[in-house]
Amino acid sequence: MTQMLSDMLVESTVLQYLSLRECRIGLEGAQRLGEILSSLQALKYMDLSFNELGDEGLLALKDGLCENTSIKKLNLSHNQITEDSGECLETILMENKFIEELDLSWSGFFTGQGNRKLFKGLLVSDRLKVLNLAWNGIGIVPAVKPITRYLRNSKNLEELDLSNNRLMGKSLRMIRTGINNNHSLKVVKLGNNIYTPDEAHFLLTMLAGKSKDPLHHLDMANMYIKKDSKPILKKIQNIRKTVKIGGILSDYEVYGPDTKKLIYERCKYLLLKPKRPKAKKDFGHFILSLPDNPISIEDFKKILKKKKIKKLDKDLVQTLMNLFMNKKHQIDCPNLIRDYMTYYPDTQLPPPKPKKSKKKKRKKRKAKQKIEKLIQVQDLENAEQKILPDQHPDEEPSNVNQSQSKNLNIENGN
Repeated sequence: MTQMLSDMLVESTVLQYLSLRECRIGLEGAQRLGEILSSLQALKYMDLSFNELGDEGLLALKDGLCENTSIKKLNLSHNQITEDSGECLETILMENKFIEELDLSWSGFFTGQGNRKLFKGLLVSDRLKVLNLAWNGIGIVPAVKPITRYLRNSKNLEELDLSNNRLMGKSLRMIRTGINNNHSLKVVKLGNNIYTPDEAHFLLTMLAGKSKDPLHHLDMANMYIKKDSKPILKKIQNIRKTVKIGGILSDYEVYGPDTKKLIYERCKYLLLKPKRPKAKKDFGHFILSLPDNPISIEDFKKILKKKKIKKLDKDLVQTLMNLFMNKKHQIDCPNLIRDYMTYYPDTQLPPPKPKKSKKKKRKKRKAKQKIEKLIQVQDLENAEQKILPDQHPDEEPSNVNQSQSKNLNIENGN
């Protein structure tokens, strides 16, 4: 299989993109590929990730990579390459000055010795625009020093990925200094490291201070900052730069219960609690009946008494007064009304009671007088029957009785 692939590649003179990702070509495949790389002068991009090359496989590719003058993008990630390959990469980069993008993620460049050789080659070449060193375990100061030196002197590097390493403390400060001294970087990725929110804040201040530099994006994925850093984020946004963060710690405000609403609701409940309808009171009607000017505490209590607001306990009334007491120790009624209406905007005074008309009163008075006269006449008849019990039925009644009966007939006629 490897032989067939190498024979096919030798015959190709126009191949520009070669991806052998996850083909596991190993050492044998690397040897075959190294033999033909020098002939692939049209090749621009080569992906050899996930191929178990190891340090020996990279060494087998060295001569072919040194002689090829067309490759611009080289992906060697996930190949178990260690610091022992530092010298090999140094040679490749010093000989091949055409590589612009190099991916060495998931390798083992976490020591000072390996990184010194690697970045020495990068400095000599100085053609690299994109460097990926994610997942390399970089954290100690000796491993960071060569990176800082390279950042300070590089003129062409545009994107640096140091995410998922062990940067913190002094090593992170050194990286920050290197980035600050660089004037070609556009994108920096430092997410998923182990630095603190305070250290993340210093990275933000670094970005905010590079308003005239091309650096426009700082990736701090899954790294958190404090709420105090929000003004820096705003400043970065104002200079049209972007930041990616994991989140803001304690970015919330604690709100307690609404004291005013609790008091209003309690007053409304107590005044509507009685079972008898006439005993129920509407607290909103009381509020709207208050005057449009501040009043004294005594006057406020008098209005409560006048409106027959008896169900509110003293502590509740006192709390209500304290909420709206001005500097002169008066109850600010306009403010109380205005505040109450913000909670209950539909509150309205009850319609005025209709006045009783005078005509109805006169009719009732006349009817009452008629009833009284009828009662008097009946009393007189009863008294007459008691005085004249022996009078014959055929006899005519006396003049007095006749006049009274006339009056009675007259009344009945009415």
